[in-house]
Amino acid sequence: SDLRVLARSERPDFLAIDDIDVTEFMADLGRKADRMAARTWDVQVRTSGLVRADRHRLTQALLNLIENAVHVTDDGDPIVIVASTRDDDLVLAVSDDGPGFAPEDLPTLFDRTDRAVRRRVSGTGLGLPIVAAIAEAHGGTVAVRTDAGAGAGATIEITVPHLRRPRSRSARPLETVGP
Repeated sequence: SDLRVLARSERPDFLAIDDIDVTEFMADLGRKADRMAARTWDVQVRTSGLVRADRHRLTQALLNLIENAVHVTDDGDPIVIVASTRDDDLVLAVSDDGPGFAPEDLPTLFDRTDRAVRRRVSGTGLGLPIVAAIAEAHGGTVAVRTDAGAGAGATIEITVPHLRRPRSRSARPLETVGP
């Protein structure tokens, strides 16, 4: 099924775009993460607004990242899930305190054909390429920050363009007064 997702990711009907409320999306994601494993979950929503995206695919991408974080951590370890903004883009990040990634793996970490990385992970090893395909289908990017070594951890970010922030309730349109 992972190979089918990657094959479909280049089709125009891969995404079902809709407005997603970031706060609601993160609350739902936090509930799903909590059911996955006994970790110390820290879900941070540092922004609000709507983003035009595919809720199912973004959830799929983030659950892949969360599952990877679960596999490299132990019960009770912290995993942080953050929604923030950079410029006018939504940034969704998952961080853990696991072993991180070796520097030699970084250039091809999201490449679906890198067998060296796939040999060291459980499952098909296609989770990160799927994350990249979903980010790219949204016109976004995926990036990793890491240092290799015990407890060095990793943060993987998905950037989705064009977060629309809610209007301030105090801002009111100017009234026009007649002559």
